[in-house]
Amino acid sequence: MRREGKDLGMGYRPSGFPFPVRAPRLYGDDDSEFGSIRISENVIAAIVRKYVLEVEGVVRFAVGGAISGLAEMVGKHTTENCIAVELDADTVRISVHLVLRFGSHIPDIANSVQEVVRSRVEEATGKRVTRVDVLVQDIEELPVADWDTTNQRSSADVHSQR
Repeated sequence: MRREGKDLGMGYRPSGFPFPVRAPRLYGDDDSEFGSIRISENVIAAIVRKYVLEVEGVVRFAVGGAISGLAEMVGKHTTENCIAVELDADTVRISVHLVLRFGSHIPDIANSVQEVVRSRVEEATGKRVTRVDVLVQDIEELPVADWDTTNQRSSADVHSQR
């Protein structure tokens, strides 16, 4: 299987990502008398995945490539190549590829995503987030039937809160 992007010797770099994506690594030098604490890049990605989708105006993570496109067509959404995490001993850099709601003010949503990611990752891990890159890869207009114009939310969101 051929992947887009280039290998810089440090890991695979998907097109558009500012740094390479590597196999998940564990970081942390938090040793105590009880043992050590290590945090995987997968944990950071899971935190990002959960909270980014809660930001108003974010439709979904952008997927790319043939395999991801086929998975999306059969209803399986994957965020594997949509979140990149660079984790060092005490700092984290994160990059996300997103699809936003058509008609939204893109800079406001991107700023909200950056703030949410920074605060939630720092809160959960104790690591300082030094950078959150947001790539808006597409915008989508929600179908009229799925959109509640009264309170600016999709009908799926309204029904899930009942």
